[in-house]
Amino acid sequence: MAKAAYCSLKNDNPPRVHNIVRICELAGIVISQDTKKLMARINELNIEGRYPATSHFTISESEASEYVKWANEVMEWLRNQL
Repeated sequence: MAKAAYCSLKNDNPPRVHNIVRICELAGIVISQDTKKLMARINELNIEGRYPATSHFTISESEASEYVKWANEVMEWLRNQL
C-alpha cells in the first residue's frame, strides 16, 4: 500500500526499497510518531518474511494477531492519504 500511495502521489514508479516509513517519507507523506512506530514494527516482520534464514525473530500467535491489527491500521491510514 505504501508503494501504491507513492505512485499515486508522485505519479512515478516507487523506489526500490521495502521500508514503508522511508517510502512514505519519499512520497512526501507526513507521518505521526505513533504511525512511524507501527510501521517500524511491521518492517521487522517484513524483513523476517523476506530473509528468514538471517533472523531469529519469533512471535507468538497473539503477537502475530497484534501485527495483523497494526498492518490493517497502517493500510487504512495510507488509504486515507490518497
